[in-house]
Amino acid sequence: MSHNFRKLSLALGLTLAAALAAAQGYPDRAVRLLVTSNTGASGDFIARLVADRLSKSLGQPVVVENRAGAGGVLAVRMLLGAVPDGHTLMMFISDNVVIAPYLLKIPAFDPLKDLSYVGTIARSVSFILAVNPSVPVHSFAEYVSLAKQAPKKVSFSTYGLGSVPQLSFEMMAAQAGIELLHVPYKGGAESYRAAVAGDVDSVAGTSFTDLLKAGRLRPIAIGASKRSPEFPQVPTFAELGYGDQIFGPVFYGMAAPAGTPREIVNRLTAELKALAQMPDIAQRLRTVGTEPFSTGPEELVNMVRTHSDRYAPLIRKLGLNTQ
Repeated sequence: MSHNFRKLSLALGLTLAAALAAAQGYPDRAVRLLVTSNTGASGDFIARLVADRLSKSLGQPVVVENRAGAGGVLAVRMLLGAVPDGHTLMMFISDNVVIAPYLLKIPAFDPLKDLSYVGTIARSVSFILAVNPSVPVHSFAEYVSLAKQAPKKVSFSTYGLGSVPQLSFEMMAAQAGIELLHVPYKGGAESYRAAVAGDVDSVAGTSFTDLLKAGRLRPIAIGASKRSPEFPQVPTFAELGYGDQIFGPVFYGMAAPAGTPREIVNRLTAELKALAQMPDIAQRLRTVGTEPFSTGPEELVNMVRTHSDRYAPLIRKLGLNTQ
């Protein structure tokens, strides 16, 4: 064995020992939990739910810090500047890692290399496409027909430029051979209000069940391949021949900076999985239009890769990466 090889082996051994020691003592102080959502948003609600339970199970305070902005890029940049020791984490919504990086000409970060994924805790129900009741359509076929009669006149609202709803509308429009007018707002609630007020013709959402049941919006199609038990009369886009990817659910997950010790990531993954199995957690998640959805790091990485491969080319095609 060469002298250099012995030195390298010793260095690696010391590094692994230090990492293991850090993991065994983790956490030894308060944990900072960055959140990509504004206060009151579903992502913020879920993050605070997780923080409350983690504080108890980890034995240290988990302090939520809202860092919304730039589609989640602000929070990611803060995370990447933190020491990778598990004391700075981030709760994100899928838009933040599969869309936001590609809205810039030079991606703000590499979602597959710059983050250590912990896992997911929840996913939304599929998006429901709905119209203002004054719009003279009662089915998706009629919606398409109206849009063909008036190109770029039928409008839709979303919670932001380059959001999952916008990209789903664009994919749907391309398949249907129609042109729609996008009107972005600063949040989901604002986009719903615009549709209810008649400022826009249509909207897609996951948390406006009360508006649908009250007749203030009319549902005409739902994403994914399974009908909603609350609106069984509404057909899915899969049934309509558009596949199960358009207007599908978004997911909520946790990440740490790249290089965080695997022992710490595994500990946090186990904690998230335990939370997702708690009945009271499931009940509270349903209040914001989500359901428990538990995955580990490897499965989450595959999900991020699959979604990025779907959205990045579309973003470039639509010219949304202009910043």
